[in-house]
Amino acid sequence: MSVSMSKKQYLQTIFELSGPKQDLVANKSVAEHLHLTPASISEMATHLRQHGDIEVVPYHGMKLTDQGYETAMKLIRAHRILETFFVIHLKMSLAEAHKSADAFDHDSSFDITNRLDAFLNFPSTNPSGLPIPNQDYQLPPHQFDALSSVHEDDKFVITALADDYELLRFSETLHITINSKWRLSGHLSVDDGFYIQSLDNDQQQIGVTAKIAALIFVKTLPAIEQ
Repeated sequence: MSVSMSKKQYLQTIFELSGPKQDLVANKSVAEHLHLTPASISEMATHLRQHGDIEVVPYHGMKLTDQGYETAMKLIRAHRILETFFVIHLKMSLAEAHKSADAFDHDSSFDITNRLDAFLNFPSTNPSGLPIPNQDYQLPPHQFDALSSVHEDDKFVITALADDYELLRFSETLHITINSKWRLSGHLSVDDGFYIQSLDNDQQQIGVTAKIAALIFVKTLPAIEQ
């Protein structure tokens, strides 16, 4: 893995973990997400801070600077456009498309990304429901509520799945798809996760861990739609 690729992956991870308000992200969270040691994260954080990509608040975490945010947006835009192309035109699964996009997005030029965007007729979201930054690196308006915010017996529709390979494999195996409708039917006894039951197939009930629930985005259905 090149230094340049590593830098972009770190910036993308910090962006994704910081949420819509760009909160501070702890070293430990980045390490867990990238499956690296905290020492490795600290070393890269020093490199990113010296190059003006992140701001570090001692003992609290890090966040992107304007420069780092733009770099992250460039990467996310390329990644999600590539995913869209792979799913629509190469008929890849979401997990396959995500993994393949990881191999290309770091080297995708501004021109190639824009040409693909035009070829795809300027999609606003990728196939897993996540918004695609525009050419000015601005995200379209969106609001995501995690499955972890849903209450017992609430019914909801899945609106997006996070850019996470293991999540996408899990969702494909168990047929958790965008626009599918579910009910939160109970809580796991050994985790802060949930049981969810399909409204399309009453026999399908799935246990979802707290970690997975934080990566699945939903919209609670109004009573009239339930």
